[in-house]
Amino acid sequence: MLNGIFDEVVEEVEGVAPAEPVAPSAAALLGRVAEKAAVFYQLAWASCTRSEKLVLIQLAQTSFVNPKCQDTSMGLNRKRMVEVDPRPRIMNSTFRAVGTVLPGSG
Repeated sequence: MLNGIFDEVVEEVEGVAPAEPVAPSAAALLGRVAEKAAVFYQLAWASCTRSEKLVLIQLAQTSFVNPKCQDTSMGLNRKRMVEVDPRPRIMNSTFRAVGTVLPGSG
């Protein structure tokens, strides 16, 4: 699903007229991806248990997971919301912001 969203943003950027003097910034591109992925992120967030949401918030805010939450972190890895390489991290920078903007996240 997210690959399609990234492809859409790339097509938009590549479709920009050459006469435009400035290419979009990285922040603008991430904003477009986040905007297009909002529904996907809301569904992903809604599918999480309370403990999974807490781990995602903790990761977003501190980049660390309580060692007691290892099972929850691995469950999020199986759902592809968290990558482990070698430490857990949220799947991407646009999803990282979800914990601070969705209702019931804080």
